[in-house]
Amino acid sequence: MRPPTSGIFALAAAVAPILLSLSLEAPACAEPTGVDRARATSLFNEGRELMTAHRTTEACEKFDESEKLDPGGGTLMNLARCREEEGRIATAWSEFTQARAEAAREGREDREAEAKQHVASLEPRLSKLTIVVDEGALVDGLAITIDGSPVGRASWSTPFPVDGGDHAIEVSAPGKVPYRTSVRVEAERDVKSVTISKLANAPVAPSKTERSRAGNAQLVLGVSIGAAAAVELAVGTYFGVRALSKQHESDTGCPQNQCSSAGVAAAIDAGRSADASTVLVSVGVVSAALGVTLVVTRPQGSRVAIGLGPGRASVSGTF
Repeated sequence: MRPPTSGIFALAAAVAPILLSLSLEAPACAEPTGVDRARATSLFNEGRELMTAHRTTEACEKFDESEKLDPGGGTLMNLARCREEEGRIATAWSEFTQARAEAAREGREDREAEAKQHVASLEPRLSKLTIVVDEGALVDGLAITIDGSPVGRASWSTPFPVDGGDHAIEVSAPGKVPYRTSVRVEAERDVKSVTISKLANAPVAPSKTERSRAGNAQLVLGVSIGAAAAVELAVGTYFGVRALSKQHESDTGCPQNQCSSAGVAAAIDAGRSADASTVLVSVGVVSAALGVTLVVTRPQGSRVAIGLGPGRASVSGTF
């Protein structure tokens, strides 16, 4: 059953403003300015001169920049010829293909025929690469790039042309460890394949609570070691003072190197006290350094409480 004519007009009236607004909002392709065209022409002429001088790489750079500034079929043809001479077969094949389509649109049969001839001669010389993704590697968000350019899912397991040389392949996915490899492809008639295996799971970062607990534990340990260091240094200082006192007693009890029994006992006590002081002070310094290091390097947000009372001390953290 056909809809009433009035319904069609009503539908058209409703849709027309939407289509009009979309057309007004659609960005128009920016036309090259006069300065752009002048620069493009200058670059094109420089590229022709460099090609004549067999400075191919420099010529390709000039043609490439000229094409970006002011795209044109003639520039694209010269760029494609330059790429072919440079040995970048896949790029040249692609650019000749584009140039053929451009020449057809412009009605340039001569240029179209030349581009078509180049495409036909280059096609059997192409090197191709296949990226195969193992079933175990298929996860949501899997992304693959070659030389920084994305390789969409439609291109997986399908040979595609590449220029000769080393190609970097990077693979990533949410929650996985990124994977990077490379493959070397010969300039012509080479066939290579790269298999993407299952990605390893990325390490799970500790939660805020876990980090807080670890930090508090480290803080408590650092303060505890620091407190023990203070005790060690205090006791070591005591034995140091005792060693000096006993040494004085020994000197008094041993006039002219004639020691009484009290002088000998004092000398022995002085030696033992000096040894104890050396050990305790050394250990105390090391402990203090360790305690300070633990406190300074703890994760931020840790808190510690120190309790003091008659004959006791306690250290605790907030967990």
